[in-house]
Amino acid sequence: GAPAQRWDAGRVVVLDGFLDDALRQALLAQITALPWDRVLGDLPEQERSMGLTAEGLEALCGGEPSAAVLEVQTRLALLFPHNTVARMSDMVLGDEVPPIVCNAPEAGESFEWHIDADPGDVPPSPWRDRHGMYYNREPGKPRLVSALVYLDDEWPLEWGGETLFLDPGSATGALVRPAPGRLILMDQDVTHRVSAPSPAAGRPRYSMVWKLAVHPG
Repeated sequence: GAPAQRWDAGRVVVLDGFLDDALRQALLAQITALPWDRVLGDLPEQERSMGLTAEGLEALCGGEPSAAVLEVQTRLALLFPHNTVARMSDMVLGDEVPPIVCNAPEAGESFEWHIDADPGDVPPSPWRDRHGMYYNREPGKPRLVSALVYLDDEWPLEWGGETLFLDPGSATGALVRPAPGRLILMDQDVTHRVSAPSPAAGRPRYSMVWKLAVHPG
């Protein structure tokens, strides 16, 4: 017979005030003190944008997390009271994909539509051996979620720098403006991209992204 059909939709949730000013400023101070370089790109052939170097990522993600990072992770876990929330293991996509990414897009840069991950299209790994290949919201399977927080003290409308979301099937979408302390939670298979800040900003737009695996409770 014909294969069973299913209705499914990725989700994007925006929460204002997730970071209070003290926590937001602590995170911003932490990441701006680390070494940055042009190392990030949504696609292999894309021109690189600013991100933490390997040394910076090791300082941020390796060893014991800072008090600020630990507080964010605690708050994220509280958003899923019936699940176990963990930073995404390097067993999912390999050690070239860190569990926390820092972004600082600047005016004049270009960014491509992409997804962060799709559990139905992961490479052979212990993760795939254990969980199989599945769609991201399949009951009883870990859900891959990205959590983005905006860190700047201010970000007026005319500075641009929005995060854009696309539904490829309908060719429609939505945007989320940067705002201090704002959180975006999105399924990792949602198509999205950054919009570069306008020249009026005169500065990068700082954010951090946690790559999460939300396991069944």
